[in-house]
Amino acid sequence: MTAPDMEALLRHAREQERLERLRSGHQALVYAVILNVLSLLLFKAGIGLLLLLGLAAVSCGIAGTIRVVAALDYSATVKNACVLAQALPVLSILALLWLGREAAEQLRGAGFEVGWLGAAKRGPLPLPAAAPAEPPPPAGPVMPRIKTPAFIGALLSQPGLSGEQTPVTQRLPGDLLVAFSIDVGTSFMFLTPAECARRGLKKDELLQLARRNAARGIATLQIKRSGEVFQLAAGEQGKDLEACSILFPEFWKQVAARLKDAPLAIFPHRNAVYFTAAGSATGAAALQAIVAGSQFRQAHALSRLLYVFREGQWAVFEPGPKPGAAQGSGPSWAEQTIPM
Repeated sequence: MTAPDMEALLRHAREQERLERLRSGHQALVYAVILNVLSLLLFKAGIGLLLLLGLAAVSCGIAGTIRVVAALDYSATVKNACVLAQALPVLSILALLWLGREAAEQLRGAGFEVGWLGAAKRGPLPLPAAAPAEPPPPAGPVMPRIKTPAFIGALLSQPGLSGEQTPVTQRLPGDLLVAFSIDVGTSFMFLTPAECARRGLKKDELLQLARRNAARGIATLQIKRSGEVFQLAAGEQGKDLEACSILFPEFWKQVAARLKDAPLAIFPHRNAVYFTAAGSATGAAALQAIVAGSQFRQAHALSRLLYVFREGQWAVFEPGPKPGAAQGSGPSWAEQTIPM
């Protein structure tokens, strides 16, 4: 499924929610009009009955007004004016009839049957039509994208998605995994089993292809230093590939040789990779502080875990007692290039 297809599904869900709010608000307006009319017709009935009808009419009117105004995206001024109008029965009826007419027009346009007592769906709203089958367009090379299991969980929660339509992934150490994408025009799409079959790609060869295509960008990564903590920084060629460095043990072997120790790293975001020497208590404390201060609700956020690179492989690092926090803000980042 392409990124535009995913956005279309989300827009469809939001529109369904808006129309349901509009339908329930319209029905509340209808009840409010009926109750207001009854209170006027029964003006000479007992004060208790009038008070009961008035309270019910005001409650329905305010609830319906708030829902309809929000669904129609009217201004706060319109909402406040219609709510205040509920204090006067005749004025409230005019306001409710106007709002009800506006809501009814939109509901009819969306396929609802609107009657005297409210609106009802004629049938379920159709999902956005899938693009007709056609030969695959020219596509860019297969590229890796580091993700987490939460990414797959979010896709599987979408209605109508099957395993053949979810991205092909491979597990990495800890809570990371790698998915694969290709550029299609100005957008990109994740490779699914169905899309691999359509394009003649073998799933067990995707990682090899992605590594080969990303290698040039990984080779351009630079290292910035602040005290005992280092950060990977990418130029234009290596943009969005910082976290993908986890797929390149040959890169980290060179880093280990420079550090004269095993690299201890964090991957909190696809564009943010920090590391230090595994034997540095100060560096480990600084990495933990970076994780604690990271926003993991933002797009492309990844792992809170610490990872250590030993004997050519990554593993989750289990820290011992928490070392003392690093003092001061540290010097500015100094850059040097580590070639592949």
